[in-house]
Amino acid sequence: LRAFAQNEDYPWLVGSADREILQAFDVKVQSTKIAIDADGVIIYRAGYGKGTNKEWISVFEKLSG
Repeated sequence: LRAFAQNEDYPWLVGSADREILQAFDVKVQSTKIAIDADGVIIYRAGYGKGTNKEWISVFEKLSG
């Protein structure tokens, strides 16, 4: 995954999770995006190909505020 992210020039962290983490976060779709705030609350969840630029800007504004 790290090599793929480097080849694609992704500026964000790309990671993988084990089965326990996937179950804990109820991930059922590959490439699920989850944003967790400082209090540990999931504030955003979207599956593969979901989420607009506007939504992502809003999520990052919430996380940085």
